Amino acid sequence: MGRPMKKRNLVKTMPGGLALFILINILVGRAAANELSSAAETAMAGDAAASATVQSLQQSFAEQRELMAIQTRQLERQEHQIREQSERLQAMEDQLSQLVAATNGATMSPSEQPGRVIAIESAGGQVSLAASDQNSESVSQQWETAERLRDPEEPVEVKSHELPGYLQIPGTDASMKLGGYVKMSIVESFDPVGSADRFTPGSIPVLAVQDDLEKQASLTTRQSRLNLDVRRYSTLGPLRAFIEGDFAGEGDTYRLRHAYGQLGKILAGQTWSTMVDTQANPEDIDFEGLNGRVNVRQPQLRFFPSFGENLELTIAVEDPNPDITGGTGLTKVPDVVAAIRFTRLNRLHIKAALLLRQLRAESDNNPGTDTKEDGWGLSVSGHVNIPMWGERDEFMWQLNYGDGIGRYINDLSSVGGQDAVFDPATGELKALTAFGGYLAYQHWWSEKIRSTFVAGFTDVDNFDFQPDDAYHQTKRVTTNLLFSPIPRVDIGAELLWGERTNKDGSSADARQLQIAAKYLF
Repeated sequence: MGRPMKKRNLVKTMPGGLALFILINILVGRAAANELSSAAETAMAGDAAASATVQSLQQSFAEQRELMAIQTRQLERQEHQIREQSERLQAMEDQLSQLVAATNGATMSPSEQPGRVIAIESAGGQVSLAASDQNSESVSQQWETAERLRDPEEPVEVKSHELPGYLQIPGTDASMKLGGYVKMSIVESFDPVGSADRFTPGSIPVLAVQDDLEKQASLTTRQSRLNLDVRRYSTLGPLRAFIEGDFAGEGDTYRLRHAYGQLGKILAGQTWSTMVDTQANPEDIDFEGLNGRVNVRQPQLRFFPSFGENLELTIAVEDPNPDITGGTGLTKVPDVVAAIRFTRLNRLHIKAALLLRQLRAESDNNPGTDTKEDGWGLSVSGHVNIPMWGERDEFMWQLNYGDGIGRYINDLSSVGGQDAVFDPATGELKALTAFGGYLAYQHWWSEKIRSTFVAGFTDVDNFDFQPDDAYHQTKRVTTNLLFSPIPRVDIGAELLWGERTNKDGSSADARQLQIAAKYLF
């Protein structure tokens, strides 16, 4: 047998080129594997970096969005301020145009002739442009401002741009204004009236002989007022806070009249009842005011919903505080008031208000027993300009009627106990039916002199069980003459007559003269 063949080394037996080719492919494969592994590791690191980048971008986006919201609010405030500045500049431009026209001899009203001072109301105060050495203001140009000073507490819906005469509070976007007036009154009663510093027909003593009763006189400044009004613009709407008081408290101490806040279309606090119509209130001197007028201030929550261009709807819940004869009123269910007002070009307005209430009380003869009675009231009031009799003459009125509304009518509220009475025989609570109202006419004799003529009336339907001297009816007639040398000063005199009639028909009347000077600021 031949010798077995030895196993050969394949590498050595391969041709040189083929071996080199295989070796290169092996090296390339390893390099590719290493590259893929490195790419995988790089991809994993990239995903982590991308996730971190996304989180950073989300955080940055949130910060930018918050910054944009802040800048948007700042732009809104700046736009509001620019609008106010534009209105002030327009007012100044109008005043300057009138001054130039006066200087050039243009035809103007007597108050605007050359040689008079034209005063411009600005947010920071009053700027006077003197046309000569005389110091007098134009009543026709500034009367609107003076009217706002006379009755600033009117809680109508606040407009964000209505800020004439307000001062910017440093470091804030709010504006404020101090206001009020100083008033001095001399009151002389020719007959017994029952009060020294005012005229209340319901307090006139009804007696067979009145010669021994005192006829009082008074000099007083108790009617002087001080108020603070703060306003600002907010993203929820115009914001207002108002507080006012006079010095008619016990011992001439400060007495709270108004304290309320308004945000947009919502009011909360103490102010005029929604039944009150301040735009239909005649101008007078007497601190007491009209006998038949709805005249009450009380805590409330009020809402001003939008209801058209010329119509204003108001809804409120108010403090009931029943005023009872023969018992004590209980405040358990708030009064509900809804009112609607129609206005036309500031020459006409008519307001109608509806009151729904529940009278609850404890009888003096049966304490601890809660008795209730339903009440309701309706009020219609307004004013109309009468240009054919005088450019600024106007006629005003108010008529009020209902069951259990005595506390809302001025004279009945001053006398007290006129919402309801307890029947002493049965212990039942009976609501009193009451009527109150007035008619008034104001005439302007000249640009600075005016008079107001007013006739007021109240009436209560008495029950048979009421005593003979129970309040039944009052009448009040007044006339005055007022002079405003400048818009912020009122000087005048008022003559008043009134009569009270009791249930049994007995009556008495009284006369009074009041002289007053008022300085508004």
